[in-house]
Amino acid sequence: MTKFIRHYLESECCSSLMFLSVVLYVFFKDSVQLIGDIFQTIMVVGGLLAIYLYKGFFLRNIVFLLLVIGILVQTASWFMSTITIPELAQNHPNIKPFSYLLVFLVIAFWLKGSVKRSLLVMLSFSLGSIFTLFYHSDFIAQVISGWHGIRVDFGYRNAQHGSLIIGAAFIFIFCCTYAAKSEKSRNRYYLMITTTSILLIFLGCLLLMLQSRQSWVAVMVSLLISPLLYAYLSDDISFRKTIVVYISIFMVFFAMYHVSFVMSRVSTGFSHPDDLHNMISGNWREVKDLSIGIRLQTWLEAINWFFANPWLGTGDGSRSLVITESHVLPDYIKAEFRHLHNSNFETAVSYGVVGLIYVYFLMIYPVYKTIKSNAPALMKTISISFLVYWLIINNFESFLYMRSGQWVFNTFFGAIYTFSLYSDFVEYQNKKNRVGDI
Repeated sequence: MTKFIRHYLESECCSSLMFLSVVLYVFFKDSVQLIGDIFQTIMVVGGLLAIYLYKGFFLRNIVFLLLVIGILVQTASWFMSTITIPELAQNHPNIKPFSYLLVFLVIAFWLKGSVKRSLLVMLSFSLGSIFTLFYHSDFIAQVISGWHGIRVDFGYRNAQHGSLIIGAAFIFIFCCTYAAKSEKSRNRYYLMITTTSILLIFLGCLLLMLQSRQSWVAVMVSLLISPLLYAYLSDDISFRKTIVVYISIFMVFFAMYHVSFVMSRVSTGFSHPDDLHNMISGNWREVKDLSIGIRLQTWLEAINWFFANPWLGTGDGSRSLVITESHVLPDYIKAEFRHLHNSNFETAVSYGVVGLIYVYFLMIYPVYKTIKSNAPALMKTISISFLVYWLIINNFESFLYMRSGQWVFNTFFGAIYTFSLYSDFVEYQNKKNRVGDI
């Protein structure tokens, strides 16, 4: 039986099926969920068979071991909750939150360290992000409304979620456009540049229409570092091209800021004259801006909850308990919200310092391994740029524990970690074969 599984998993037919499953999973994950879930199941089942077959390799793999550690952390946090808040503790531990984040290991394995496969998967996600907004809304009507300065969400949860996926797609397409080279056919090069530029402009327009300030900030920072990163990591980028790109970026930023609804959206957070002073002085409960005020007040409650149980937190579900058990939060916040709009605070109250260390290691380690691997400069640039984007945007929303965030996380981390994973896998196989020959 094991011989049959090995023969099938190592066949070109299986490799193609699993790659197709990954492509369709990242395209349909949050639109036609039935299709997305079917191909996710195929991909994951194939991954579990591979883990069983190559358990000698995976038991040495840090990311796989993180899955085991994540189960232990979540179980320990739940156990602490039964001691510290027994009347509020859940009946059993929930190991899903961290487990969902490790789907990227399966994606990375089936991409087999291929640049072409990785780029196609991220392209599928980028097109899928547009299709997701189209699927959930009267797309044309939403675009017309957004074009006239009305904030739209395209029927996809809320505008923050739409801006998350569109922002990630924008960063990927920008990096590909900037790194494009004209090696053989100039006509092919110009066609690619034209196509990616049109797609980039379209994604940028959608991002503006969604009017999510946190995404604007995260995308801007990523755009500012991407050209320098690629210039540093690559040997074949001209100084003139880098300068031209930066001039273009600043010109676009300047033009966008003078769009009336963009200027209005940016200035909304400073419409109350005392808010900035209250934020700086720590009087967070006095901040009158609704969006900022809700976040600051719930974060203050999260800080108090965290210091009461700092090391392991109080398990899954704590993010809602912080709000519902508060004696100081206004009734409108307690009635409407069940999360803290910040992945760091949600991790801290749920899993404590141990959980924070775990999550940051999980996010930084694959990027570190990608940088150290034989991945091309483009993939290394995307990995760092996306990590910066991801870290910034999760300070204003709890995407780490939401379906849309897990979709984005697993797609990009799978696409970048594949180079290190596959290189280590080939090395393991070669060593195993050499030992077998002796």
